[in-house]
Amino acid sequence: MSDRREEGLFFRPDIQGLRALAVMFVVFYHARFPLFSGGYVGVDVFFVISGYLISGLLFREVERTGTVALATFYARRIRRLLPAAIVMLLATAVMARLWLSPLEQIEFAPSVLFSALYASNLWFASRATDYLAGDVHNNLLLHTWSLSVEEQFYLMWPGLIMLAAWVVPSARLRTRLLICMTAVFGLSFGLGLWVIRISQPWAFFGSPMRAWEFAAGGLAFMATRHATRWPDRVKDGLVALGLAVTLCSVFLFDDRTPFPGLAALVPVVGAVLMIVAGTGSGLMTRSLGTPVMRLIGNVSYSWYLWHWPVLLFPLAGSMKGIGHRVAGVLISFGLAWVSYHVVENRVRFSSWLAPSPARSIAFGLCLTVIGAGGALGLHGLARRALASPEQARYMHVRDDLPSVYRDGCHQSVRKAAVPGCIYGDLAAHRAVVLFGDSHAAQWFPAFERIAREQHWKLISLTKSACPSVWVTPFRPELGRKYDECERWRVMAMQRVAAEHPAVVVLANSSDHVQIRQREAGGKASRGIDGADWERGMRDTLARLRPVAGSVVILRDTPFPGFDVPTCLSKAAWRGENGMSSCSFDRQHALNGNVFALEQRAAQGFERVSTVDLSDVLCDGVTCPPLLSGGLAYRDDHHLTVRASAGLAPALMERLGPQFER
Repeated sequence: MSDRREEGLFFRPDIQGLRALAVMFVVFYHARFPLFSGGYVGVDVFFVISGYLISGLLFREVERTGTVALATFYARRIRRLLPAAIVMLLATAVMARLWLSPLEQIEFAPSVLFSALYASNLWFASRATDYLAGDVHNNLLLHTWSLSVEEQFYLMWPGLIMLAAWVVPSARLRTRLLICMTAVFGLSFGLGLWVIRISQPWAFFGSPMRAWEFAAGGLAFMATRHATRWPDRVKDGLVALGLAVTLCSVFLFDDRTPFPGLAALVPVVGAVLMIVAGTGSGLMTRSLGTPVMRLIGNVSYSWYLWHWPVLLFPLAGSMKGIGHRVAGVLISFGLAWVSYHVVENRVRFSSWLAPSPARSIAFGLCLTVIGAGGALGLHGLARRALASPEQARYMHVRDDLPSVYRDGCHQSVRKAAVPGCIYGDLAAHRAVVLFGDSHAAQWFPAFERIAREQHWKLISLTKSACPSVWVTPFRPELGRKYDECERWRVMAMQRVAAEHPAVVVLANSSDHVQIRQREAGGKASRGIDGADWERGMRDTLARLRPVAGSVVILRDTPFPGFDVPTCLSKAAWRGENGMSSCSFDRQHALNGNVFALEQRAAQGFERVSTVDLSDVLCDGVTCPPLLSGGLAYRDDHHLTVRASAGLAPALMERLGPQFER
């Protein structure tokens, strides 16, 4: 994302145009414009461009001098990238202080810190963030992950180029570079394919798994010299082909496309074709280099910096309406234009900084300290606000988990064991099994209370994101089908068969089912088809009937559609009434279509019943965020321990005679 005029390479207008396309892809994707469902591939195009330009810059310097002036190289990167980024970070931190609740501020502050240190990709990967999932799109700095990857590339690439120049002394420099780039491409790409099966976030955010895209840019640089001899007609055709390939990924990919993986080859190949063949004077190349495309390309870095925070702030109405999102795109472009002329160019071409690499590096260190200081300041102010009793309970409710989590009885995504977890009256003959995902685990406090009162033996069989319905979900953080779920469910069913319980209670999240629609393009989120869910429920019931006395299907709890503690924290912060501000619509929250599927699946099975507590959790129109004066939810869809235990009497009443002693 750097300017070629200061890098010593001949200026290519088509590269500026390609940069313009890349940033528009990303911005339009984040703005949820129709057709741009795969616009996130613009980042991959940026990586290829950077690999091409930086590899060419370093190669020419090594060819000319035998080495790389590292201080000069890093000084240029600092002046070009850091000032605008720190201005955006500080402005975002200030707006976060004014707009976000203390709970949001303290959770947001680490993102500011890691972004200032150019390590936000590591932060998001460690948090198992799914970049393509809508539920994480409230982080104001999520987009900085790619800036961190690129900065890490700048730190590593000069040493790699110099190593390539020195390790194979008998070969020509260009041959050494070709060997180096090919090796990085192959190793990194292979590593990425392996890691995506283990952890999609690390495959997406991790620099080692993205290095092949920069290496592809380096290989494009090497191929460009040969391409200059090709006829313009051939080059123009290849540019058109590259553009078509890239647009296919932009228009045909979506949030359900496993990415990066093999799919990332499509935009990378398209970008390489456009770069290698873009040295001609044909129509396609000239189209990329028009004044408008060059203008957008010039401000692409600043536009990338500003677009995401602006789209998430109230300026864009939380991205709900197309008009608000268009306004957000235009406002962010205006900020980018100001940033480019007032911040980027003035610092980059400063007569005081430019001649002195030492001053530039010292200036960069000062900016980094200022950015980190802003993050720590925001964190400190948030902690002070959260010290009040009301705000403190919103923060501590995050840790309000059922005891099955602490006991190791609730299995995480990557685990597939069935520990011998028994609660209630251990000597009782009557056994009840609670079977399902985390939406079954949220009911554990209620069933544990009932088990103690009714002298049951309670067996908890729960696993995160793994329904007891016989289906195999897709897991974003794994980037694949949830095989661990299938293995665990088989073992859990074997445990049920061994126990021969009097009752098995099935409780599952309704959000597994692909009925809820995303706003963008009307496409459904990654999920299970409704018909498959009904068939899976029938399969589960068929397996349970021979080994259980009776089966109860518990209707899923409402999905508020927002983080309830955060909403209540924000309401208290603004002096608003939390009950009115944070109540939510009953009909949308209950996802009643899923319960209808489950009721239909239960038809024809003896001793299978359904239980619905939605009228206890909601009135006829809305669902409150509080129950009996306490928080109903610990996040955006799980009941608190207190709320669950408090629902035990109502639950016992609905369960019916088969649960009585």
